Amino acid sequence: MTHSLIYAQGSFFSVNELEQTGFRGKKNITSLIGKRFTDNITKKSNLKDQRERGKMMKKRMSPWLIIIFFLIIGLIVGCSGRKEEEAKKEKELTQLKEEVNQEENISEEEEEASSPQYVSTNTPPKIVSARIIPDPAYTNTDLSVEVECEDIDGDLITYTYQWMKAKEGDTVDKGVEIEGETESTLSHEKFVRGDAIAVKVTPFDGRDEGLTYRTKYVVIANSPPEITSRPPEIIPDKKIYTYQVEVSDPDGDQIKFSLGEGAPEGMTIDPQTGLITWPIAEQFAGTYEIYIYGDDGHNGTCSQHYTLSLEYKQIIPEGGER
Repeated sequence: MTHSLIYAQGSFFSVNELEQTGFRGKKNITSLIGKRFTDNITKKSNLKDQRERGKMMKKRMSPWLIIIFFLIIGLIVGCSGRKEEEAKKEKELTQLKEEVNQEENISEEEEEASSPQYVSTNTPPKIVSARIIPDPAYTNTDLSVEVECEDIDGDLITYTYQWMKAKEGDTVDKGVEIEGETESTLSHEKFVRGDAIAVKVTPFDGRDEGLTYRTKYVVIANSPPEITSRPPEIIPDKKIYTYQVEVSDPDGDQIKFSLGEGAPEGMTIDPQTGLITWPIAEQFAGTYEIYIYGDDGHNGTCSQHYTLSLEYKQIIPEGGER
């Protein structure tokens, strides 16, 4: 498409524009130029009015913008100032608390300074000696400890105990604590023949403990057997005299029995059971000193002595000769 322009009266006009206005010559062109000039003036006037209104709006808005700006700044500064004030107050409160605490500490220190000061000069107690009794010790006897202790301050001394045991064949350095045995005595049920027993003792004077003292080890010795039966007081009307010897041995050893030299002829004792038997005959009438011996095989012995009398009386039937 081609657009043709016509220059007239210092202005350019398109052919379309001239045709729309009914171009008919110079008069029409002048009219068109006047119209365009009027339109330009109107546009410039409108543009000027818009600028003036814009300036007026700026003038009107400027104070409000300034006010809003300062309000925002004021709020920011106010919040910041409030925070600073709160921080300042918190700091002052903290300082006040510290001052109060310092005053309380000073008061306590002054009170302590004004109070009498007691310096501990206590001397711990010291065990001089300790030993297990009885010694020698046996399996049928409870053990206890005898302690000698000294305290320079004259305090009342109490003790704590821990019993120890090393089994037969072990060295004493292998001794172990007997669990739960922390009293001054040890039951005979806690050891057997051959055990080595010791006890650790610690003194206490109410303030300080002294050094722990360990006794020497005591080896539990063999307990000798004991005859517990009594011989019959009356010989039954039989042809054989019998007596069952009964014995007790704390270590449970097997006892070997024997008779002394004073036993009458024909009297015997079973070495394993302790049963005495003696066939009674008239020719054995008389009095005998009976000695019974027992041996547990570990150097433990027991014995029993009694007197046995045997008498025969002739019984004469009624009406008969003597």
